[in-house]
Parts: sequence; C-alpha cells; structure tokens
Amino acid sequence: MHANVQAIVETRKLVAGKLAESGFEVARSETNFLWVKPKGITAKKLFEELRKRNIIVRYFGNDERTRHHLRITIGTAPEMFRFLDAVSEILHGGE
Repeated sequence: MHANVQAIVETRKLVAGKLAESGFEVARSETNFLWVKPKGITAKKLFEELRKRNIIVRYFGNDERTRHHLRITIGTAPEMFRFLDAVSEILHGGE
C-alpha cells in the first residue's frame, strides 16, 4: 500500500508540474486527483477532446463555480503520460 501511495504522490507531482508549465492553474492537492483550470482552451472543450481520445476526466459544467475546471484522477504513470501527451496534442495541434 505504501508503494502505491508513493507512486500516486510522485505521479501527481509530475502531472501537476507539467500542467502548470502549460499555464494551467493547478490547485494544491493531497488527494488522488488534481483540480485544474486549463489555459488556452475551455474546460469543456478540453474535456470533449480528451473524451474523443478515450481519456476520461470529470467536468462539472452545470455549476458556475466549477465549469471552468476539470477533476483529473491520478492513474498509473503510463496512463498519465498518455494524458499529458493528449493535452499537449490538443493544445498545440499535434506538435
């Protein structure tokens, strides 16, 4: 269990850092998910584009307080690298 917790912590830190480098607002987290506000794309559009790639994140668009954010559950390192690659592709048109 401790190894799993450590893996989640390290992966969360890496993903948060990469998203912050892309200009996303990333809330501080001590959980197995990140709460982020994308930059350069709406949360709804990013949610839709990720979904097209079979990457599921949570979007709460019915509430004014949450509609600009996504909840990203921390998965395995390979899953999260796939997520980061998809975000980069969506933001930069496949660069």
